[in-house]
Amino acid sequence: MIGARVQRAGRFTIGRFCDATVVFGRLDLNLRAATPTRDEVTLTVRAAAATVMIIVPPHWRVRDQVLVLGARHAIERGAERGSGPLLGLRGFVIGGRYNLSET
Repeated sequence: MIGARVQRAGRFTIGRFCDATVVFGRLDLNLRAATPTRDEVTLTVRAAAATVMIIVPPHWRVRDQVLVLGARHAIERGAERGSGPLLGLRGFVIGGRYNLSET
């Protein structure tokens, strides 16, 4: 996506491997009502001069490995905490903003 804003929320199915690429835009991804197809989901984020906002349910486990060269605000939660599916985040955000939260 280039120069646009995309929001994804509500009930939807998220697959084992997902990619999100944003350039000069904004991505709002709300996973609170999402249904994973597997116990482990890998989301690869590639963003340049963009804002990436991801909301995860409180019971999901998170492995955050996103490289951010810009503003970063992320929850401090390891893959060991929680009993739900594991969300593996990887990729990069260059010259933008990355926000990973529960609310």
